[in-house]
Amino acid sequence: MRASAQPSPANASPRVQVLPFAGDDAELLALLRRGGAAAAALLHDRFAGDVHRVVARCLGPDADRDDVVHDAFVQILRGVGRVREAAGLRGWVVAVAANTARSELRRRRFRRLFWSADPAPEPGVGDGDPEARDLLRRIYDHLDRMPTDERIAFVLRHIERHELTEVAKIVGCSLATAKRRIARASARFAALATSDPELARRFGGGAS
Repeated sequence: MRASAQPSPANASPRVQVLPFAGDDAELLALLRRGGAAAAALLHDRFAGDVHRVVARCLGPDADRDDVVHDAFVQILRGVGRVREAAGLRGWVVAVAANTARSELRRRRFRRLFWSADPAPEPGVGDGDPEARDLLRRIYDHLDRMPTDERIAFVLRHIERHELTEVAKIVGCSLATAKRRIARASARFAALATSDPELARRFGGGAS
């Protein structure tokens, strides 16, 4: 029996190479306003890192982090039509991510208040340096004891390193309110961390 002929490279179907989107935020915003799955995918590709980072730092080690990231992108896609200027797109995405995390923290606090048998999510195990993981656990043990608004303001200022005006814009409050939240959060954290010299040293810079 004669073996069947194999297709030659000349007869093979050509491969289509998908190039990454090279447009700026203005072009991306224009695509998003027209809608469609392709525009949503481009939005995710551009801002996934920002959203994951902000959610992770607001929540800490958390097994449900990916679900919150997904919720954030749902809210981003629903509301992106409200963004008027391309220069504000990234900041608006970060704000939605931070506020989605804030809403999740508030839901959890409510559940723990009225259904004390409902356990808090288990921290994700993750990889990396065991000492770094232990430091992270200690930081978020203290943050878990803070009011949600103060916690978010503290994270944005002292962990994300945003300027005060950026913190106010992200959380949707006045500059004076942002300063008060950060000051209260910093004082709470300092009081909680008195028995942990390493945390006191890292976050002992005051409310500014």
